[in-house]
Amino acid sequence: MEVRNKYVTTKNHIDGAPNASDFCICEELVSVKLQTADDHEGNSDDVVVVQNLYVSIDPYQINRMKTHSCSHNVVPAGSAVLPGQVISAGGVGRVVDSANPNFKAGDVVSGSLNWGEYTVVKGGRFLQKLDTSLGFPLSYYAGGVLGLSCGQRCHGCCPRQDKFYKKE
Repeated sequence: MEVRNKYVTTKNHIDGAPNASDFCICEELVSVKLQTADDHEGNSDDVVVVQNLYVSIDPYQINRMKTHSCSHNVVPAGSAVLPGQVISAGGVGRVVDSANPNFKAGDVVSGSLNWGEYTVVKGGRFLQKLDTSLGFPLSYYAGGVLGLSCGQRCHGCCPRQDKFYKKE
């Protein structure tokens, strides 16, 4: 079964403050039900199809959209986003179908997803299952790199008279 997937791209490099006019909403057809390993360009029999629920819009992503940024060559997550290319980010989604033995339909996952309605993840890379029994809102898991770092620092430290100490 195929569905129309709406996703966000940039129209051009963004070297100043971004405006709505810098972005474009595009559409593509995505197979959400795997029939064979070749359904997704034959790249892998470990394909995971995720319906995105939340995606993070982190400040570092504006550096990825610039013509030049020192972060482009530091880590893969900081690589340049080319005009017309789908934008990836931390996110939360629900597995629609999977050829990967580690994920099954209905699993809630977090990881590197696209700014769009669906993400096709090859090999299940950068995905992890979420334990929804903990009762946290799913949006909490879409904090992205900065949100996760900040959350850990706030959770792992407590203020005490203008000083911080680690919780025991």
